[in-house]
Amino acid sequence: MEVSSVKIHLIQNNVQEFSATNSSRLLAFATIVLENSLIIYDLRVLRGDYGLFVGMPCRKVRDKCYSCLNKNIVQARFCNYCGKSLDPNRVVLNRHREEIRHLDVVHPITQDCRELLTDAVLDAYELKLKETLV
Repeated sequence: MEVSSVKIHLIQNNVQEFSATNSSRLLAFATIVLENSLIIYDLRVLRGDYGLFVGMPCRKVRDKCYSCLNKNIVQARFCNYCGKSLDPNRVVLNRHREEIRHLDVVHPITQDCRELLTDAVLDAYELKLKETLV
């Protein structure tokens, strides 16, 4: 698989040098094109406890309102459509019976694919950061 291009969109609050007071973990968003045929939006460059890493795009989990049957995010207290109060104890469980709030939209299956995406995005991020700081 070949990476055709990577675009980085820096988060403005994190363009300056890293400091102890800068507590935001989100540093940038990335868009990557693979083999001029597949585009992946909203990859995230994050600062973790062990350095930078790339987070895959995800979406908030939704469930249905029992009154109007429209979907709302799990954290919502009231239905966005009918305004009725939602059960505060409702949860969505995965197949391992664990509570989930976000689902990955893109998930690399092999370690080689994950490393390819991560290396390309982090290299582009470092290049964009150098251009911005100069």
